Amino acid sequence: VRRTLAAVGARRMVVGHTVQPRGIGTRCGGALTMIDVGISAVYGGRLAAWECRSDDRQASPPRAVYPNGIFLPLDMGEGPAPGGGRTEL
Repeated sequence: VRRTLAAVGARRMVVGHTVQPRGIGTRCGGALTMIDVGISAVYGGRLAAWECRSDDRQASPPRAVYPNGIFLPLDMGEGPAPGGGRTEL
């Protein structure tokens, strides 16, 4: 993952199409974020979004956004996080 990110000048990669039943999760020290939570009724109909904001003054850390205004920061550390870097709801 790190070689691919370096080749394209990126810091992180976001992927879907692999359902994460426990919620949006990260791997590779936060460099890889898996956002497919199974929004289709076939996969459980769970709702979630991934938010990553930046402007000219500062960037905010990526976070998982769940219904009812619940926002959970994603683990962006280098070591293993409890739950494998997942932010569960």
